[in-house]
Amino acid sequence: MADDLKKKLLIVDDEQDVHYSFSRLLAKEPLQIVTASSGEEGVRV
Repeated sequence: MADDLKKKLLIVDDEQDVHYSFSRLLAKEPLQIVTASSGEEGVRV
């Protein structure tokens, strides 16, 4: 599936370990994973 057809998952958390853990856990899913460190940054994504 092409990247532009994948569903997008936004992970918002101020801890990088959480971003990393969820990204690894979901790596094989057909998702485009986007991370943000704050709500404000998440809204801009």
